[in-house]
Amino acid sequence: MHHLENLQLQNYKQSTTHNTEYNLLLASSLLTKILADFLFGFYLLTWLLNHATNHSVPRINQGNKTVECCK
Repeated sequence: MHHLENLQLQNYKQSTTHNTEYNLLLASSLLTKILADFLFGFYLLTWLLNHATNHSVPRINQGNKTVECCK
């Protein structure tokens, strides 16, 4: 009976180790995804703000020149 208990305990420890490794893999994958999503969102926000600024600045400058010409 003692041998059977040792086998069960060894199997339990082995399965717990595998579960821990699996959980660490899942956690690192989740953190990688969160970081990638954050960086991609930051990139999109930067691109959007640059695009909006570059699109509106020439129009504002053109408007200022028109007002100066008409004075």
